[in-house]
Amino acid sequence: MLRVDLELAWRVGGREPARFDAVLFALLEGIADRGSLRTAATRAGMSYRHAWGLLASWAETLGRPLATLERGRGTQLTALGIGLLKSRREIEARLGPELARAAADVVASLVQAGC
Repeated sequence: MLRVDLELAWRVGGREPARFDAVLFALLEGIADRGSLRTAATRAGMSYRHAWGLLASWAETLGRPLATLERGRGTQLTALGIGLLKSRREIEARLGPELARAAADVVASLVQAGC
């Protein structure tokens, strides 16, 4: 059966906005759930080093960190990280059903066209 997934794209920045991708949100979700960058990275399917680099890159882009790492205390989301994750959850709850309906319409059109 044909499947179509539609998703929102988040872009942030000035002249050339950077795109938040699903991996960043998965990493933030993991940090919020487990309080560990290593565990969050594993759950998001990336190395610890890549996760660390991703957080550092976004801290530079945004001018503030999304998470803080303290030896012996784990990793915690900052107010910015919490706010970003909260906004994503709210937007997905509100627009997710609409995107699912739109995807079903696309599938119906493709099937009707002979795909």
